[in-house]
Amino acid sequence: MKRFSVGLVLAILLALPAAAQTVPRIKGRIAAFDGLTFQLAPENGGPQIAVRLQSHTAIMAVEPRPLSAFRTGAWVAARMVARDGTLAAEELQLYPEALRGSGEGRLAQGNDRFVISGAVTAASANSITLFYRGGRMAGGACLDRPDPARPSPICTGDPVIQIPGNTQLRALVPGDRRLLTVGATATVSVATDAKGVRTTPGLILEKQ
Repeated sequence: MKRFSVGLVLAILLALPAAAQTVPRIKGRIAAFDGLTFQLAPENGGPQIAVRLQSHTAIMAVEPRPLSAFRTGAWVAARMVARDGTLAAEELQLYPEALRGSGEGRLAQGNDRFVISGAVTAASANSITLFYRGGRMAGGACLDRPDPARPSPICTGDPVIQIPGNTQLRALVPGDRRLLTVGATATVSVATDAKGVRTTPGLILEKQ
């Protein structure tokens, strides 16, 4: 999996409590797992960290999907780059109906890269249109996430996103602890309790 791919999914991670949306997220590989606690080797080369599962830890996975799955009405997250005045997708992530609305908005990722989460309002063999609500206008674009406290969003966007042939097409699907195998790629939301024990409310794994 490319470095940015699972990070894209975790930008919209699951239907977790609001507090879980602000905890640190770490990507790496599973180095060991004893059934309760796993050792995560961060992709940046730092020291391994021990993370304990909770009884309510949500485990999800990503798996390939055909372009035909990204049809009108679907809720999609798109990782893209701005090229010559157009937006070209590097990855499209399809979300289950239960997570519709998750992560809505347009978030900058640096180097002319963005993540947009929204509803597909038009689809063709080489492009999709995503409608989303945002939190502010800047440079003629609707950016960030909408304020949940406002009855109406500050702005909306509906960009056309081109889909090159090498675009990664994936879906977020339910997973379980059987996916926590040594060597698996994982991106983990990490919380630390009062005793300094690291736990996770949710993680996403790539199916091996």
